[in-house]
Amino acid sequence: MSTTTNHTQYQHDNKKQRNDILKSLSMQDYKAAKERNRNRVPGTCEWFASHQLFRTWKDGASPSMLWVSADPGCGKSVLAKHLVNTVLPTTDMRTTCYFFFKDDFEDQKPARNALSCILHQLLLARKQVFSDEIVERFETSSQSTSSLQYLWDTLVSAASNQHAGEVVCILDAFDECKTEDQEPFAQILRQFYDRNPSKANLKFLITSRPYTSIRRGFLSSNGAQNSIIHLRGDNEEEVAKISKEIDIFIDAEIEHVQRNLSLSLEKKHLLLRAIRRVPHRTYLWVHLTLDWINKEIGLRNSDIRDIALHLPQTVDDAYEKILSRIPDSDRGEAEKLLHIIVAAARPLTLQEIDEAVAVEHHHQSHNELSLRGDHIDKYVRDICGLFVTIIDSRIYLLHQTAKEFLQPKDKGTGAPGDDNQKWKHSLQPQKSEGVLFQICAAYLLLSELKVTMQSEDVNNYVERFPFLEYASTNWALHHRSSSPQDTDMPHSLIYPASKGGTESSMADLLWFRVYWSTKDTQCPVFFTPLMAAAFFGLESSVKLLLKEGKQQIRLVSDPHGRTALSWASENGFDRVVRLIIPHPTQYRLKAKLLLFSDSIVSEQDKEGMTPLHYAALNGYGKIVDLLVKAGAKSNVRDHIGGTALTYGLISQHHDIFQKLQKQASEEDVRNTLTDLLFSAVERDNKSVVRQVLALETSNVAPNSFKLLTTAKSVERSPVTMGIRRYITRRLVGTRKPYRHSLVKERM
Repeated sequence: MSTTTNHTQYQHDNKKQRNDILKSLSMQDYKAAKERNRNRVPGTCEWFASHQLFRTWKDGASPSMLWVSADPGCGKSVLAKHLVNTVLPTTDMRTTCYFFFKDDFEDQKPARNALSCILHQLLLARKQVFSDEIVERFETSSQSTSSLQYLWDTLVSAASNQHAGEVVCILDAFDECKTEDQEPFAQILRQFYDRNPSKANLKFLITSRPYTSIRRGFLSSNGAQNSIIHLRGDNEEEVAKISKEIDIFIDAEIEHVQRNLSLSLEKKHLLLRAIRRVPHRTYLWVHLTLDWINKEIGLRNSDIRDIALHLPQTVDDAYEKILSRIPDSDRGEAEKLLHIIVAAARPLTLQEIDEAVAVEHHHQSHNELSLRGDHIDKYVRDICGLFVTIIDSRIYLLHQTAKEFLQPKDKGTGAPGDDNQKWKHSLQPQKSEGVLFQICAAYLLLSELKVTMQSEDVNNYVERFPFLEYASTNWALHHRSSSPQDTDMPHSLIYPASKGGTESSMADLLWFRVYWSTKDTQCPVFFTPLMAAAFFGLESSVKLLLKEGKQQIRLVSDPHGRTALSWASENGFDRVVRLIIPHPTQYRLKAKLLLFSDSIVSEQDKEGMTPLHYAALNGYGKIVDLLVKAGAKSNVRDHIGGTALTYGLISQHHDIFQKLQKQASEEDVRNTLTDLLFSAVERDNKSVVRQVLALETSNVAPNSFKLLTTAKSVERSPVTMGIRRYITRRLVGTRKPYRHSLVKERM
């Protein structure tokens, strides 16, 4: 093969590598999340753009973070969109990246998704920053997009590139970030901005509600000064400025109402005065109230004076008035639609909503569905009014407060707050999940979809049946989140495959193939109903299938070579794990428990991974406890030399590492840490080196600390790499060779 051909092949492979990385980082439609928000009205957002704290942050030459807090409905998201599009756009010297957290959809809540999208924007905008070193970070780690810390380290590394320039990251609605992610993400940010200046000119601007928990996360707990700037949009001075700009917004919106309803000048001013008399006005309240006025006059030809006397006084009042227009005869239909919208795992398209609303449990065929087709958007708007917004044929709730109005925070039975509020807290969260689960199940059991297939392309089915992909990928999620009385249906989705016996496979079921087609992995060719029930966390189905014959427990999937216990352990379903592992008290003889453990608990798959490996890697402490009590060993090595101890540490689940450390022998711990340290140095993985060095020195082989600390303290250079190679050779010479791929494959 010629040199030219080799070079062409290298360029092709290199481009494919980068495209695959960019694809893995852009699983969320961050642009759509931004565009959900309205554009600002001219004259608004000026209170912020002219604020001295913002100017100091914007013009500063060193890395810094600005946290902007303000009450709900005060225009934070509109401000963030304005900053991205107009005030701080990407230039030759600056790259502006953004992410808008949204509590109403799962993909818009995790902190790691935010960092993934920010990295996607940075690497797309600055080709030179997308260096071989960055490519290597993704290629040598299975946690490159799943670990918050690893993503952060990658972002800092990319922003430190001499071609990066200034990198501005705008995160909107941090309070809508996944609750368990807020504290660790805040800690990462605080530590970065509190320590010595970095090479990375990385600036963060974050908006949120003024929650105490967020303040504690961002600001030093001991009261010491740090480099995070807090601009309080909820203090008296800023509230006064925002109120003046809301009046500008009111004037602009009233002009639209006057033109739309052909109001006289007298009625316009009457309405304007009535609105300005309401205290604590917010942008959201004005928007909702004027929409209600439009509908009231348009539908009933009501007198403007009567309306002015009965304006909603709060956002909740406005929501109540909007939904109160729905006739009692249509309430059931409206509730079903709202249940679907608030529980959906992602924004549904109009076609998906059309099918979801139409399907009922008694339908046998897709032909029986009464679909609205092109009229579905009008149907949604007529029922929900301003409660929802439709963007690019996808349906979104207007605002986070809409979901808070409909659903109570706790999972108890929702109930209206008083007789005047029939809709507030009327949708119990578990009920919403149950409604959508029942819809998904009924849809998948339609005769056209309740089929088995061998080699047909599932894309043909997905194109013909718009709700098929959503139902296939999310029915189990909704089932797990619903109330216990909705547990009878999953059996009919996985039980048909078990009619052929306990060793039958689900691999040919349409919905199963559709599910795997959305994942970056091969669809199994052999997968028993018990494996599926364990994989999806279907507790009641696991109980039913175990009654049929426990020999299913020992079967393994093809091509993964994994048991039902392995799948449940990886996906975090501790109650399923508890069902599969018999309780130790069932065995009077310890030997019997050990026999069970050897054959099931420590079963290795085709990569040599055990259930304990997966539980430790993903941070499932309860499952780790269950497996260890059942006899699982933390020193079992997979095909690249990794142990459960290894994965507990590299995935930064220190509590799990400590649990397994107590169970392991001193020699096992020392060997594991030393191997990991060698591999991390060889791969130049600073994050892992720091973690191992932070542990007690007695846990690592003698002489390794002095040498590795020296290597760690020197900048990356040909000399440094030579030192590291020398260290590796010397340390490896003291014990048996280790697998360098340990860090490469799993970190």
